[in-house]
Amino acid sequence: MMPIDTLEKFSVSETIKTNQIQDAAIMNKKISDIITECKLDKNQNDFFISANSCKHVDVDTAYKIAYNWREITKNFLFTGIKGLGAIIDEIQKQNSSDENTLFVLQTAFTIISDDLNNTHPVFKKVAPQGPNGIHYKWWEESMVLKMEKLTENKTPSLFPGTKTLLEKMDVLVVHPMGTAIQLRIVEAIAYNIASAFLDLFSKVECDGKLVFEKESDKLWILTHIEAEIVHDQQVCSEISGMAKIASTPDAQKEMLEIAKKYCQAWAMALSDFAQVLKIA
Repeated sequence: MMPIDTLEKFSVSETIKTNQIQDAAIMNKKISDIITECKLDKNQNDFFISANSCKHVDVDTAYKIAYNWREITKNFLFTGIKGLGAIIDEIQKQNSSDENTLFVLQTAFTIISDDLNNTHPVFKKVAPQGPNGIHYKWWEESMVLKMEKLTENKTPSLFPGTKTLLEKMDVLVVHPMGTAIQLRIVEAIAYNIASAFLDLFSKVECDGKLVFEKESDKLWILTHIEAEIVHDQQVCSEISGMAKIASTPDAQKEMLEIAKKYCQAWAMALSDFAQVLKIA
């Protein structure tokens, strides 16, 4: 596997060191440990806790967060699609295609198709038709633009953590394990993110009135809460999950190292979300 020289160095924890091939269950456990270590679980993450505990959210604050989320989910989709090419390049180099890599390609393509085409039934029933149903566009139309009309800040900026996360996504595009790592991490934390968004955006107010009062106003969030449970199960499958792409001890060690750096970037991005909420 090719090195990711542009990602910063960090101290490799004991959970990452390995000299022998690990099965998918062990790899998934180690990735889950990294997620917990980076405080991306619901009990430790500042943003998840802050979103749940805040009583009111002003529309300007919510708009800033929604704008940054639009950029994150947009880049996640397109880097995920591009990263499928890196997986395919590896398959094409093989004289006999590795079944594990083919499984990963199928699973990754299935999940990414939900973001692009709403193939999952929970999305298909309620998502907008055509390009506006692409998930970042759906978020933009139903959440961002609605708040944009109510706020004076029409040109929000990207948070530092968002910029760092987008940079990490861009780097992973060319790595054969990049999309697999993105999907394994994001689908593990997506349920908690969507749940935090439901807490947060249900409390957004403008001139004393709730902006997203009806359930139909929050369909993007509600459908993701339901679908991400399935997506998490898919990426963690011991047969066709993302961990299967790393088939040697060196590849598994590298996957865990990159996963930690990627989790750190997500932690930074969500920390900025929490900070904006606290300041407000």
